Amino acid sequence: MRKKSKSVHQWFLTILPLLALATVSWGQSTSGSITGTVKDNTGAPIVEASVIIANPATNLTRQISTNTAGVFTAPQLPPGTYTIKVEKSGFKKLEKTGVILNATDIANAGDFTLEVGAVTDTVTVTADSSRVEIQSESGERSGVVTGLQMRDLALNGRSYHDFLKTIPGVITGNVNSGATSSSTGSLGAFSVNGTRTNQKELAVDGSSNIDTGNNTDTHASLNPDAIAEVKVLTSNFQAEYGRAGGAFISVVSKSGTNQFHGGGRFFYRHEGMNANNYFRNALQQEASRNEGRSARNLYRFKSTGYEIGGPVWLPKLGLNKDKLFFYWNQEFYQQLVPEGARNIRVPTAEERVGNFANTTDGNGAKIYIKDPLLTGACNATSQVACFTDGGIVNKIPTSRFYSSGAAILSVYPQANVTGNQQFNYTSAISTLYPRREDILRVDWNITDRTRLAARYTGNKEERLLAYGSFASGLNFPLSPISFPRPGRNGVLTLTHTFSPTLTNEFIFGPSSNFINLRPNDDRALAKTYNLNVPKLFPNVGAGYVPNFRMGGIANQTFPNIDFNGLPFINQNHTFNFINNLSKVTGSHAIKMGFYAQRSRKDQTSFARTDGDINFNNDVNHPLNTGHPYSNALLGIYNSYQQANNFVKGLYRYWNVEGYVQDNWKVNRKLTLDYGLRVSWYEPQYDRLLQTGAFNPTQFDPARTVRLYNPVCINAASTCASGANRRAVDPALLRTTGFVPTLANTQPVNFIGAIVLGSGDIANGIGQASKGYPRGGYDGRGPQWGPRFG
Repeated sequence: MRKKSKSVHQWFLTILPLLALATVSWGQSTSGSITGTVKDNTGAPIVEASVIIANPATNLTRQISTNTAGVFTAPQLPPGTYTIKVEKSGFKKLEKTGVILNATDIANAGDFTLEVGAVTDTVTVTADSSRVEIQSESGERSGVVTGLQMRDLALNGRSYHDFLKTIPGVITGNVNSGATSSSTGSLGAFSVNGTRTNQKELAVDGSSNIDTGNNTDTHASLNPDAIAEVKVLTSNFQAEYGRAGGAFISVVSKSGTNQFHGGGRFFYRHEGMNANNYFRNALQQEASRNEGRSARNLYRFKSTGYEIGGPVWLPKLGLNKDKLFFYWNQEFYQQLVPEGARNIRVPTAEERVGNFANTTDGNGAKIYIKDPLLTGACNATSQVACFTDGGIVNKIPTSRFYSSGAAILSVYPQANVTGNQQFNYTSAISTLYPRREDILRVDWNITDRTRLAARYTGNKEERLLAYGSFASGLNFPLSPISFPRPGRNGVLTLTHTFSPTLTNEFIFGPSSNFINLRPNDDRALAKTYNLNVPKLFPNVGAGYVPNFRMGGIANQTFPNIDFNGLPFINQNHTFNFINNLSKVTGSHAIKMGFYAQRSRKDQTSFARTDGDINFNNDVNHPLNTGHPYSNALLGIYNSYQQANNFVKGLYRYWNVEGYVQDNWKVNRKLTLDYGLRVSWYEPQYDRLLQTGAFNPTQFDPARTVRLYNPVCINAASTCASGANRRAVDPALLRTTGFVPTLANTQPVNFIGAIVLGSGDIANGIGQASKGYPRGGYDGRGPQWGPRFG
């Protein structure tokens, strides 16, 4: 006789007890409860009536009985539309259809009045939607956005976050200003009932989908066609829902049913359909012949997607059309996101070779370039100390250039605007932003008592940012910053009914994102421009162009280069463990459990490892020439900073919360909803112990590092010229009353540098490089300060 092999569900039932032992009693999910009252024509309660609650689309069935008050409660039901059948010997069977259960609801299906008659007779009624939607069984205030609303209403940008502003208590700014699709969402754009914008929790099918670095970004997005509903608990919600005090946002993904359903969509927009900006209209004539200019910003949004869901029919494995269901959704985005115009003042062709004869400020006033080796005036009245070359005033001889001076100016683009004193270069390069979403969900009715649901959401996207991001800053196109940001969110939910009154739900929800910001090509590298600027730490840094800071001229904005946060690497992983145990006893619906989250956040710090060099026009600098570009050509800087390390923090924490709650139906008119939640938040820490904070109890004034103070000779209150400035150890001024003179000046030390040998540092140079400014003038009179060459 052939031995019959075990079916899939029999194998699963073999390991179910082990899973139950591992998940006994833990907190927050999308499931809800349905309650109602069964009575006869006289209004008397009917005890021990049989109640069958079923979801026809997924063949989910729950059988329970009424209590001594004629009340029934079915906990831990997934959101959906249910049919409720009630029968009792001696009465006609009553069937109520269209009972809607939203996420996290305690839905009151109303009264079921049985008529005397044979149980073989059936009376069918439709649920009173107005009665079901009234929140009469709990004290929560909430709002629901259904999947039908999201699909039928116009939605610019395909972000369901836009709909949250329709819920009472939600205050929002410009949720989706760019009208683009993004995995990060816009949770930080709104608050709920006056709480802070980062005091919200968002869970998809019970799995937290929040970036724990800022508590406003999401790891992965779902397009509206993949969502069954969104419910926002705004206040006074049950003890089951916690982690954040502002609001609890519960997203329910769409699932398959016992019938096949599918669909497709396509959307396209183009800047050719947009009205032009007034100012760009004014420049339209020049736009056709000037690089970096266009009549209107490139603004294109194209989304293509499809979905399909239905039963998985595998008879040989014991799976028929009412056992296993799937849902698959995929969406593709091609986006060009417009950027505002950047108007800056770049070096002219004359200035790149040292000729500043035609240079003016933003008001049209002529700029004069002073030779720091000469004494006298350099202004509109007298040009005695101005640079002169070949008879041209304000022209610097190339022989005086710092070795990398011309290379510094070659980093910037050529001018593309003429006749404007405030700027001579403009650009508005749209951000290339392709995306893709993959969503797969499987629901399995293993037995009549055991149900398993699993969902995976994966996002793939990579922006190309002409002007940098939060970790960098550019106001002209140098090297586009590549911003890949894949994100994932998943969930595994196991629900088992041990008895008609005892149900357990276990949820495991992993979620993550990954960010890797870096320049997209070699135009960000110093070697591309033959830049050989010396470093305090030659072996530190990625070899990017230093952060050259230019400014100090009236009504002009100069190019900005800031790569101090690159390469930026961020990995955020959260692992969520949730278990809810429900017990119905008499008129009490008791629920208990806990929520645990493990967060891992690996993130690099921002550090100027490739140098930060300030060439600003500063009248207080003794070697200042009068313009940042001439300062750069000569190698005259105001400050030079370089970090000696680029740290990656490994941040960790546990968040554990437990709860118990009771929904007590005292009588038909009074329900008490109460509970207790206890939370433990572990302070976030760096696993490598690289972070630090100031502890006053550990501070020893005798061991502090001293910095040289700039003072004036002969105790003057102000310094008439740079030649009168001195660097003095503050300890001498404090203890000896030392007054610096020409005869007793300090040896070579920079103003603002560390006093050698002070504190715990024996070498001032090593410490100064950790971010302390070091001036380009050494306090020894009118001469060249330290130069890069």
